[in-house]
Amino acid sequence: ECLMPDLSELDVRLQRILLLEALIGDRGLTRKMVLYRRNFVRLVDKAISEYQQARSAIVAQIEEMQRPTEEMIQTGRILYVFHFVDHFENCINATARMLKLLDRIIASEEGRQIVPKLLRRAIEAYGKDVTSIRNAVEHMDEIIRGDELAVGQPIMLSIGGGGDCAVIAGYELKFDDLALVLRRMHEVAQRL
Repeated sequence: ECLMPDLSELDVRLQRILLLEALIGDRGLTRKMVLYRRNFVRLVDKAISEYQQARSAIVAQIEEMQRPTEEMIQTGRILYVFHFVDHFENCINATARMLKLLDRIIASEEGRQIVPKLLRRAIEAYGKDVTSIRNAVEHMDEIIRGDELAVGQPIMLSIGGGGDCAVIAGYELKFDDLALVLRRMHEVAQRL
């Protein structure tokens, strides 16, 4: 069973809307806010797309495991889990970058007016593990060199728990939490 929530309803390609607004005008936003917004919206699309591709890899791996043994003997076994790792890593990276951009956006008065406090708090509460996972991915060489990796801990993103989270080293990110962050980021992008 795939326990990674489906976010396909969010895949509306926000960049198209952003392009249209750029052609019409930027509604009196400061130049800095316009640039933050463009990058933020692009990263929202990227993160959701990568998330969905990672989810598709899990589904494909589950389906692969259902193939008859005779067929696998003849054609071999396909390991879609490596596609999950690559796409999920890209999703985490883009999401961590969005979190930083969101900090920059809400540091301005116009950003605080666009992004309500309750929405910001939800993102902050569920986004903490994203940064930890991203840092573990990006700094795995330092973790290994510093002997910080316990025996049996994965050195690349893996599906952990009962299939409801991603793990690396001693860090864990619940799929439900990431899905919530991406939904809220999508909401921010629509507001921007």
